[in-house]
Formats: sequence, structure tokens, C-alpha cells
Amino acid sequence: MKKILLTAVVSLLVLVGCTSANTNIMKGYKGFDKKDHHYQAMSASDMATALENKTEGIYYLGFETCPWCVALVPVMEEAAAAGNHTINYVDTRGNDYTQNADAQKRIEAFSNSLPEEQRMTGVPYVVIIGGDGSIQVNIGTVPGHNAPVDPLTEDQAKFLQIRLTEMFSSVKSNA
Repeated sequence: MKKILLTAVVSLLVLVGCTSANTNIMKGYKGFDKKDHHYQAMSASDMATALENKTEGIYYLGFETCPWCVALVPVMEEAAAAGNHTINYVDTRGNDYTQNADAQKRIEAFSNSLPEEQRMTGVPYVVIIGGDGSIQVNIGTVPGHNAPVDPLTEDQAKFLQIRLTEMFSSVKSNA
């Protein structure tokens, strides 16, 4: 009986721990407090492998104090929610990325294999790999947006949401 109870308690702790880990990954993004978001933590190595293999999905590299990332995250969440998509996230200021030179080189090599206008020049960097192997990239927010000074205007946010929703439509929904 004690063994069954202990197993149940441990299972519950693991389940709660795993659930809250992904719920809290976006907690540092100022103004983004949605608990049931579509972001999922991914290791830098796993993201490098997924990009190299052109695995269908949405891949986001950024960090919580990047003004452009802070502006992009809620808009990208709306686009992901519209199509019930998961966004795989790597925190580029986190230890998993900063202390993993191999993964950084592999992600950079993937980026450098793309046309120049799609290469990673900074963050936020979003790669969308469609079910047909097509690759689309979103860098930053919108042209002319100076995130440290100005928030996205309503029109800019709407434009970005429409653009991302369209890009995400090439990826299979979670439904």
C-alpha cells in the first residue's frame, strides 16, 4: 500500500513539475502573463537537430529582455492560438544555449544555408518549416519598428499577426 501511495505521489510531482516548467518559461516576458500559452521549451541541441532535419514546426529564438522579443511574443501567441500551433522556444540568454557552442554553430550553419535575407542577424528569429519542407523566416517585428523606444502600434501588431498566422498555416495544427 505504501509503495502504491509513494508511486502515485512521485508520479503526481513529476506531472506537476513537467507541466509548470513549460507554463513558466515565458514568465520573464514583460506584459505576457498568459498561463495556457503555446510556447514549449526546447533544448538548443534539439532545435539544431530539428532545423538541420527540416522537421515541420515553428522555432523561436529570443530572450525575455529583448525589446523586439517582448513585442513579438504576444502577437506570435495570437497567431499560434488561431491555428492551435506549438512554438518551440530557445532562450538565447539561457545556459542551455550560451554554454552549448556546438548547438550555436549548428543553428548558425542552418541559418547560413538560407538566402541572405533569411539569415539570423539577431533575435527574435522565428523559423517556420512547413509540412512540405518549405522554410519561412521572421526576423524582428515589422520594418521601421524601434522596440526600445516605441511599442507596436495597433496596425503594426495586426499586420504582424496576419503575417505570422499565414506563415504558421504551412505547419500542421496540434488539433
